[in-house]
Amino acid sequence: SEAANCAANGNNACAFAALDKIPQAQRDAEYLLLRSTVLLSAGRVDEARTEIDAALQKDANSGAAYALRAVIAVALNENEAALADARRAVELSPQSAAATIALSYALQANLQLAPARAALLELVELQPEDALAWARLAELHLMLGNLKEANAAAERAVALQPGLGRTQSVLGFTALAAIDTA
Repeated sequence: SEAANCAANGNNACAFAALDKIPQAQRDAEYLLLRSTVLLSAGRVDEARTEIDAALQKDANSGAAYALRAVIAVALNENEAALADARRAVELSPQSAAATIALSYALQANLQLAPARAALLELVELQPEDALAWARLAELHLMLGNLKEANAAAERAVALQPGLGRTQSVLGFTALAAIDTA
């Protein structure tokens, strides 16, 4: 959809405009989750939470909604709630990269780095073309002091999506950790 394309390109104004064009009758759980994602990228956390709760009222089995709620909870230091929501997200959407990535953040927030990395290792095995999963795996390898593995995962992320800022950032951090200032 136009709104999703705008959101993927970081153009919140375009995304909000496209979302506003969608008729009220078509504003389902998926619409609410996309709107919550755009609200989050605009820093409007309370409004995003409201949209996520509304999405869960429309679809109580939305793994994506639980994943978003988990990420918000991590950011707000609501670590137990984050872990519960992330586990629910993975339970409902076991093939979802977003759910597993949310679980990795929740595990990290609860000081469980090895299980967070294990979840990402499983994810990249199942979805080897997911650049964000590789970037997140690189971050976890870095946290655990595994520089060689971090660099390999970061390079894989960049190879998959060189234009994605997240992949470039994590590659830069792995170089910094290795004191490779070039």
